[in-house]
Amino acid sequence: MKALLVETHNICDFIKLLRKGDNDMAVIYKNLIIEGYRTFKSVPNVIKPKVKEVLEQLGLPELAKEE
Repeated sequence: MKALLVETHNICDFIKLLRKGDNDMAVIYKNLIIEGYRTFKSVPNVIKPKVKEVLEQLGLPELAKEE
């Protein structure tokens, strides 16, 4: 189920990136966090608020913690 959710959002994210590129780094970090390659703590402070917002919109607020 998680893989399907991630894949669906990856496709949607790709379409959004084609339309406008303002969230591209937040989307990249969101994907890295979901896949387990990065943690929220490793996200640059400049984009942490946007990454947190994206994760919360996906119903994954537990991944947007500094722990």
